[in-house]
Amino acid sequence: MPTRPYVWGGLAAAILAATLSLAWASPQDRSDRTFTHRWVQEFGMVTPSHGQTLRLHVVNLGLAAPPEPDAPGEVPPPDPDVPPDPCRVTLVFYDSAGEVLGFLKNQELRTGKATLFDHNFELPTTNAVPPGPCRATVWITQTSRHREIPPGPCKATLELLDTTSGRTAVHMPPAVERRGDGRQ
Repeated sequence: MPTRPYVWGGLAAAILAATLSLAWASPQDRSDRTFTHRWVQEFGMVTPSHGQTLRLHVVNLGLAAPPEPDAPGEVPPPDPDVPPDPCRVTLVFYDSAGEVLGFLKNQELRTGKATLFDHNFELPTTNAVPPGPCRATVWITQTSRHREIPPGPCKATLELLDTTSGRTAVHMPPAVERRGDGRQ
């Protein structure tokens, strides 16, 4: 029986493909790799009046577990496997048309630190148009080790308060928290 070269070539290609797929699928140590995760915390619309302030708070709560209620004086040490990378946050306010109100605020927050960002709505002078609906967004960027899934320790809240008295009218958690790539 005569041998056909295309049969041997096809057999060699199949063996090569099987060898490459086994090498690719073999376990690899990826524990030292770190990844940058982006999370977005978006708030619903709120309509301030003249003389009110929108205040966006962000805090890095850290990754240490809270102390047990039976031992209030003991605080566990931070996890040594967590990289000491701070949260990098960007805070911004938008109007109802999606235009940025004012400017963006960028900040790095280490464990236990917080920041706030205000947008004031001044008292009207004469026949001033009242401010329209506004919303806020916080982008959180943090590095973590392979297979660790944030959202990490940075959390945001939005507050609507009276500028003169400082009294809070509305306090809101984020309406939507999703990954920076669009997945929730």
